[in-house]
Amino acid sequence: MLLRRLALACAALPALAIAPRSLAAQAPGNPALAARILALSASLTALRSQLTGGESGPQMISREVATRLDSATRVATTEMKAVFEANGFPGRKMVGAAASSAAARMFNLTREVSFQERVLAAMEKAVAAGDAAPLDLALLTDVTRRNSGRPQVYGTALTMSPTGQIVPLPIQDSAGVDARRKAVGLGPLADSLAAIKPLVLPSGAPMITRPPAS
Repeated sequence: MLLRRLALACAALPALAIAPRSLAAQAPGNPALAARILALSASLTALRSQLTGGESGPQMISREVATRLDSATRVATTEMKAVFEANGFPGRKMVGAAASSAAARMFNLTREVSFQERVLAAMEKAVAAGDAAPLDLALLTDVTRRNSGRPQVYGTALTMSPTGQIVPLPIQDSAGVDARRKAVGLGPLADSLAAIKPLVLPSGAPMITRPPAS
């Protein structure tokens, strides 16, 4: 179950198809907090890069690295909750654009809905004030809706079908999803799903396969 959950999460990362965007050159108001957030994010990124191998063909899942990533994720989510309780949402003015985005992505990792809803409300205000990225808000919106059993908005929350294909969870107003994705810097949903690479368990059994072309 751990391998399945982490593999699904890692497979979905390239599928976000995030459009390039410039990060505002602004010195963080709290450089120590910015460094702390970036260090946490970097440790998770390093483990994710180790979880699968190879640039083409099936990606092999490492049980050992998956276990380490799960542990590191628990540590990161606990620490980021403490950051939020002490500082509120760490926006661009507080920690800079890169650290603010990294913080938002780590808030996605918890499944504590009541906490995520508080972060989401704070992020909505930050985005309105130009202190956080709309894309980061979109990602957290979908995660929070998934965790609370509601249809998502942007199609970034994925699941695995009984046949092993990666498919989006139910989407509110699915006909307008690509327009909403474009507004926050995401590519078309079909293109994003097609970008997911196959993954296999150490046993060699296929775990995730590329969805068929639509």
